[in-house]
Amino acid sequence: LVDARRSSPEALVQGYGRLYDFVDATLDRYRPALAGVLYPLYVHVFLELVLREHATEALEFLREFETRFSDANSTASRPGARSKELKELQMVSLPEHLRENPTSLRYLEERTPVPVDAYALDILLHFLQSPDVPRDILLLVNRRLDVHV
Repeated sequence: LVDARRSSPEALVQGYGRLYDFVDATLDRYRPALAGVLYPLYVHVFLELVLREHATEALEFLREFETRFSDANSTASRPGARSKELKELQMVSLPEHLRENPTSLRYLEERTPVPVDAYALDILLHFLQSPDVPRDILLLVNRRLDVHV
């Protein structure tokens, strides 16, 4: 994100944590749809931190949420896929690595499709526009994810 008003690394990590907690506390009916946003956004927050040259914060962020996205806790269609991606991402610490790493390259070149129902999308957008969430989280969702009904 190229923006003079971009969030500090701490604010970006805290904003993601707020979104994670919000989704976790959402009604059971909407949680699965909203949870589909969490993993791809987790990857993009990590990549954004690396891009901004905050390698230490990026790695700490990756490790903080890693167990929540392990394959054991995943509904991913490809067994082992997330573990492999997370191991590959751990090798990324400099902006130059982003174009050399197959996982980061894929996430940067393709918008991740995230299907949600209309009400879940409304809930998500309302939360992302709240003052407690850094603007950069909303920008990452808009630019890097293909959230659609």
